[in-house]
Amino acid sequence: GGRFSAGARLARTAVRMKGFGGASALGADIGMVWRPVRTVMLSVAAENVTGSRLGVSREPIEGRKRASASWSLGGRAVLFASAVKAGRFEPSLSAGCTVEASRALLLGAAAGNGPERMDFLAAVTVGAARFSWRSSFNRDLGFSNGFSLGWHARGETGLASKRSDTI
Repeated sequence: GGRFSAGARLARTAVRMKGFGGASALGADIGMVWRPVRTVMLSVAAENVTGSRLGVSREPIEGRKRASASWSLGGRAVLFASAVKAGRFEPSLSAGCTVEASRALLLGAAAGNGPERMDFLAAVTVGAARFSWRSSFNRDLGFSNGFSLGWHARGETGLASKRSDTI
């Protein structure tokens, strides 16, 4: 691939509260990645660049802005750092590492502030399918877990060289 790439995504944000109803809105996100050298990746992304608002209340959806950098160490490990600015909140900084334990298993950990947290990641790839688990720990709020199932076109198999915002 090239040294520069850009992309866009349509996103639907939905909120539903039992006894109160729900609202949704469509928006768009954009991002760019630059690889000045093979082992370094710099990226920026912005969410809700369309300024979407939720339902009849017209409540604004606060999109996040993200800048990140990663450095691949020999193809099996990636060090990364990122800064995220979400609406009216102070910027949040994080740094960590992912390690390709095998062709099918990716493990990662990161620490961040705003709020103070530890993030953990495990991803298993079988063929073109990837199942990921992510957990964030905050001493006041406890654990927050997320799961995803993805499909990667063009037979991508390497895990550690993926996006710098994996965690």
